[in-house]
Amino acid sequence: MAEQKEFIGIEDNQCVFQGKVLEDPTITGDKSYAFLKLRATTGEMDANGQWHDTPMEIPLIALSPSIIKTIEAHVRKDRRIKADCYYKNWTASGQQHHGFMIVRMKLGRKPFEQKENTGGGPTLPPPNFS
Repeated sequence: MAEQKEFIGIEDNQCVFQGKVLEDPTITGDKSYAFLKLRATTGEMDANGQWHDTPMEIPLIALSPSIIKTIEAHVRKDRRIKADCYYKNWTASGQQHHGFMIVRMKLGRKPFEQKENTGGGPTLPPPNFS
């Protein structure tokens, strides 16, 4: 009987997503988890050999109290984030579910918010280009 060869390597379940939050996150009343959808893109080649960005909606779930607190305070629709995650699937009420569990998160650019001009700042001298 031939000896079976086994790949000696690591087993890993991690991924990183960067993108824009599609809607305001959902946080449970007891703050046990937060859920959000992220739009990320990947480049794919079509049948004609042309590259196109293909958008994907990615379900992200946070279970860590510190990450949930950050999401609650700073993450809204259109905020850019980077999330280090791992994949998890589970069955609840006889139905299969899946998502990416956030391990670490970095906040990126948020949508521009018009601020009221309160004045009172210093008057700047005109530029001198001579």
